[in-house]
Amino acid sequence: MSLLRFALIPLAALALVAPTQAATTVLKTPTNVHGFLADKQSGDPTFSRTPSFAWNAVHGAAKYEFALSTSPLFSSSGLIWDDSTLTTPVAAVPIALPWITGNPHSLYARVRALGSNGSVGPWSSSYGFDMRWTGDGIPTPLPAADGLVRWTPIDGATAYQVWYGNTNLMGSGKSKIFQTTTNSADEREYYTFHTGSSFISSVYWRIRAVRRVDFTPTNKLPTVSYGPWSPVYTSVNSPFQTGPFANLSTLAEPAVPGHDPAQDGYQLMPAFLVTGNTGFLAPVELWRVYAFSDEDCVNQVYAGSIVGGPAYVPRSSGALKLPGSSDELAVARLYNLPDGTQKTLSVTGEDITPTEGTAPSTFTAF
Repeated sequence: MSLLRFALIPLAALALVAPTQAATTVLKTPTNVHGFLADKQSGDPTFSRTPSFAWNAVHGAAKYEFALSTSPLFSSSGLIWDDSTLTTPVAAVPIALPWITGNPHSLYARVRALGSNGSVGPWSSSYGFDMRWTGDGIPTPLPAADGLVRWTPIDGATAYQVWYGNTNLMGSGKSKIFQTTTNSADEREYYTFHTGSSFISSVYWRIRAVRRVDFTPTNKLPTVSYGPWSPVYTSVNSPFQTGPFANLSTLAEPAVPGHDPAQDGYQLMPAFLVTGNTGFLAPVELWRVYAFSDEDCVNQVYAGSIVGGPAYVPRSSGALKLPGSSDELAVARLYNLPDGTQKTLSVTGEDITPTEGTAPSTFTAF
C-alpha cells in the first residue's frame, strides 16, 4: 500500500506544474523587419516619405512593441517613437520624419513580441534606413502662363522655397526668398504697380524642396530639412494684356500615371490665372481671388492676397506690403514690393486678413 501512495505523489506534482509550464510560452524573435511605401516595393532602405513597417508574425504574440531611433543601440537619447500596443505585425508611424542620412544609416527600427500573460520576447535585429528625396531632389520648370513660375513636385516635400533674383525691394537691391506649399508661385513682386516690360519681361528664379516634421523632437532630430537649390531658371512673360477680366482658370500639378488633375481634382493648391485688368466700371491695378463652397458664391471660405499680375498662388510667407499713401504709391511704382500685411473690406463687408494657406478641397472661385 505504501508503494501505491508513493506512486501517486509524482502524478499529483505533474498536475500542479503542467499549467505553469504552459503559461510560460517562449516568444521568438521577430524576423524580416523592413520598411515600405505603398508605391515603392524595391527593398531599397531609402525613403522620401515616412515609411510603414512590417515583419513576420510571431506565434503566441498578443501584441508587438515597435521602436524607432537615431541610434542602432536604441539609447534613450536617440529614441524617436515607441509603441507597445500593436496587435498586427505592421506599424504605421504617425509622424513625419525629416530627410536625413547617415553612415551606415541615420534611422533604425526594431520590434519584439509581447504575450497575453506578460511575457516579453527578445528584440529583433535593427533595421537601418534613411530619409532622402527621390533622384537629385531638384525641381525642374514646368510650362506656365504669364505671371507664373511652376515646377515638378518633389515626393516627400511639404513646402518649397522660391528665390527671385532680379528684384530690387524698395530700392535696397535685395533679392527675395519666400515659401509656398504648392508647386507654383505668382510673380506679384514684378507685376504689382508696374506692368511695363522693363519689370515683367524676365524673371530669374531658383527653387528648392523643404520637408518639415510635424512634431517637436527631443533627440536633436532636425525639424526642417532642405533639398538642393536648383540652377537659376528664367521665366519670360508676354506684354501685359489689358481689357475686361476674363478666362479665370486654374493650374497645378501635371498629370502622371494613375492621376489626372483634370479628371481627379488637384492634389496641390492650384494657381489662379486671369486675363485683363478691367472690372465693372474701369481698369484696376489690384485684384484678389475669393473662393466659395457653392456655385452661387454665397458661402465664402477663402480670400486670397491682393496682387497686381495675371496670376495668384497662395504663399506661406505672407502678402505684399502695399502702399498706404500717395507718396508710398509713387515709390512703389519704381521698385519691387517687400512682404507685409493686408487687411481690406471684403464684398460681404467683413474685415478679411488673407491667409496664404490651403483652400478647401471643393470650391468655386471668382
